[in-house]
Amino acid sequence: MIAVSERVYLSMFKNEPEVLTVPEAAKLLRIGINQTYRLARSGRLGSVRVTNKVLVPKLSVVAFLVENNPCRFVPFDTWLSPSECGIVCTADGSTGENHAKGERK
Repeated sequence: MIAVSERVYLSMFKNEPEVLTVPEAAKLLRIGINQTYRLARSGRLGSVRVTNKVLVPKLSVVAFLVENNPCRFVPFDTWLSPSECGIVCTADGSTGENHAKGERK
């Protein structure tokens, strides 16, 4: 399973309980209950069985979404860094002035 940063974890589903039932997890994932059971049974969605009930930690839902998201976030400091003169520049070295005018470097 993929590691999820604490910041990402804390920012997602703030008002949800730490442990979810399968119907609650399905609602957050916006998929059907049967599909959620299948994901849990296959191990793709982390879950625990307590007596006859399957419970899904909120962290497992967040990790599943992060792991299966086709978009990847790049750390902020990769895109912006201070230059020697104190002006913030983008990764290609420009200050963004030309981009604001619709020009490309």
